[in-house]
Amino acid sequence: MKVPCVAMLFLALLPLIAFARIEYSNQTAVRHLFYSYGSYCNARNLLHWNCTWCNVGEWTLTNISEVYDPNTDTFGMIGYNEYHNDIIVAFRGTVKASVNNIITDLKIWRADEEFLGIPDANVHAGMNRAWNFLNAAVWEGVVAHMALHPNASIVFTGHSLGGGLATLFSLEAKYARNVTNNMTTWTYGSPRVGDANFAAAYLTYCGDTTMRVVNDEDPVTHVPAEILGFRHVARQVWLHHQSAQVCSTADGEDGNCENSVFFPDDASDHLNYLDYHTNCSINGASAGRGRATLAEMMMMMLLVVMCVVLFRAQS
Repeated sequence: MKVPCVAMLFLALLPLIAFARIEYSNQTAVRHLFYSYGSYCNARNLLHWNCTWCNVGEWTLTNISEVYDPNTDTFGMIGYNEYHNDIIVAFRGTVKASVNNIITDLKIWRADEEFLGIPDANVHAGMNRAWNFLNAAVWEGVVAHMALHPNASIVFTGHSLGGGLATLFSLEAKYARNVTNNMTTWTYGSPRVGDANFAAAYLTYCGDTTMRVVNDEDPVTHVPAEILGFRHVARQVWLHHQSAQVCSTADGEDGNCENSVFFPDDASDHLNYLDYHTNCSINGASAGRGRATLAEMMMMMLLVVMCVVLFRAQS
């Protein structure tokens, strides 16, 4: 009877020991940020790897496929990077002109069903809907790349709403799909995705291989509010005062990092990660901080107002 007990203990600990904890690297963060930003660009340009963020050389993606859901207007791309032997899965964030994207963002209640059947684990209703619609196409693309490159690492990445989707697919990969490839997750400006039970499950399966990057006073990372039952996943990297502060490995709501900001009101922080502004102009990326457009500012400020109202209600 002892052998089965040892085997069960090993299986229980497998998610914690099978994948080494990754460390923050600014170079790696920029590389995956470019993939996240690239997903905002024209699909035709992406297929030919000819966009603002489509750096050639060691960052080049090949055999690119797209995933798109018209119901939520969510989009992602899947490609292979030979230099790093990575399968890249990048999800686009909210597009300001997309009504369906904005509706998805504003569904800030938790979905009724348990995510992946994890007991009492519920996630953002809008993201859950987008995840459901994209699911078959995403895994068709990932499995096809895994067949071609069985030893490749898998990277899930995304900015804003795209970061939330990357988080959901990362947990699914390890919890439900039993993906054994090395896997990392890099998100930028992600809102809260699920509740405390979701965050706990995520920590068990993906915590050591996740970098949730937050830029200073980005207001989007403060919604949906904790008072609605949401909690961030770990590990956060807080870009603050020209430095990258790696936060708690166990708690996504580390009070010494983004949660130390009482009034997160800088909308430009959501659009300028690592000194690169989200844009897809044909002339290339503009290094340095870019200015938010009026529409972007209005959308960000709406999120700020919601955040502050709910924060005061919680206090």
